[in-house]
Amino acid sequence: PNCNQYKLPGCPRDFSPVCGSDMSTYPNECTLCMKIR
Repeated sequence: PNCNQYKLPGCPRDFSPVCGSDMSTYPNECTLCMKIR
């Protein structure tokens, strides 16, 4: 994912599900990036 575009502390609430390499589904790319950090 392109995590550089997301700044802390939070994520937008848009719902665009993405699958992480841990086989979990995240609500959007931003939440996946926060999990990676």
